[in-house]
Amino acid sequence: MGKKNKTFIYIIIATLLFTVASTSVDNAGLYLWGGKITVQVVNDEVLSSYSTYIEFIDESTSLYHRLIFNTTVVLRDFRYGSIELVFDKDTERMVLGEFNPLHWEYELRPEHPFIVNWMDIGTMPHRAISFKDENDIIRLFAITTNNADPEEDERGIVLLIEYPI
Repeated sequence: MGKKNKTFIYIIIATLLFTVASTSVDNAGLYLWGGKITVQVVNDEVLSSYSTYIEFIDESTSLYHRLIFNTTVVLRDFRYGSIELVFDKDTERMVLGEFNPLHWEYELRPEHPFIVNWMDIGTMPHRAISFKDENDIIRLFAITTNNADPEEDERGIVLLIEYPI
């Protein structure tokens, strides 16, 4: 492996570790953005606590986990989609590429969480969510994992990493 490839891998690992270290995790999932949005792997117990929810079946995903996104505030222009990480030759590091929405909701409300099937393909994000917060600021979060087995680790294997837009 060349020096540039090793440097590139170290940059990604350092970025992920810094992001994870600067957020708080508990048994319900990863809480970001002032505790106003959470994500976790869905189980029957969690699902039974909601009378209604919004569900999107991502047909490009075969073997998967189901994720649930909860919010404590109304999020407008909520989108779930694919993202690309591309190599920037000028900075010699990976940067966020294009976000391609696969599903859109006018609003995501606390009483109607969003559920989606999601395939874990390692720590490199391939899906993301985007929304307008209560101050009309567009936020974009990549969805990734800490590679823990959800059957063995209840600390929320799913991570959200916010990217500036």
